[in-house]
Amino acid sequence: AKEGILWKQLCQLWKMTPKIIEGMFKGAKVMDEYIEGTNDITERCHSDECPKDELFADKYEEFMADFEEVMPSVGGLMSGLISRARLHRMFRNCEGAEDHLIHMCMDLTGNPTSEMGHMMVKLASFPEIQETKSSEEFVHKLENSKVSDDFLELYNEYIKKFGCRGMREIDVATPRTYENQAQLFDTLKQIDVESNQIINVRQRRDDAYRALLKMAQDMNKENAFVHHASNIQS
Repeated sequence: AKEGILWKQLCQLWKMTPKIIEGMFKGAKVMDEYIEGTNDITERCHSDECPKDELFADKYEEFMADFEEVMPSVGGLMSGLISRARLHRMFRNCEGAEDHLIHMCMDLTGNPTSEMGHMMVKLASFPEIQETKSSEEFVHKLENSKVSDDFLELYNEYIKKFGCRGMREIDVATPRTYENQAQLFDTLKQIDVESNQIINVRQRRDDAYRALLKMAQDMNKENAFVHHASNIQS
């Protein structure tokens, strides 16, 4: 059994190799292919198209087969990892560069955890959260459609995208967010919408980029920096 798993992993790595090479030159294109493929699979999961008389295990195998077709595109990540290592080497003797590199790699495009954070802050800023005193009251409003259309649209999008997540989510027995929306309200209620790191994280990322660009220009390495920074942020 172990030999079979090892062989399957080696085959998957072999399929990734062309995408790793392509990703070094067209990282954004390869990652777009990966995101598009995984989004299609996610949409199918949400569509509830599985017939009632079909075994879950059979449907799971079907989805995993589709996912294995998408997996080679993960090789495109290698370009970003290589570029990150190159930038750390480029700025290894520059004071303050390490912090700037950390900030420049925050809130990157395609990061679902970052997207989830931004959406939570936006939800928390609605009157439906700010002016509601308890989770019981919030659930009552939801069940009786006593929330605005704008809030409900964003809330439903959040549940669709991230409702399967939660604390200790790696354990399949752990209740998901969509199963305990009262707890989601409690989490949103704790968010400080006036002073929150997520709100200004993009500004900090842009400031870090400009600071590193100035360092690179002083070192006559502007083109190399722009190339590697683009690979990381694509």
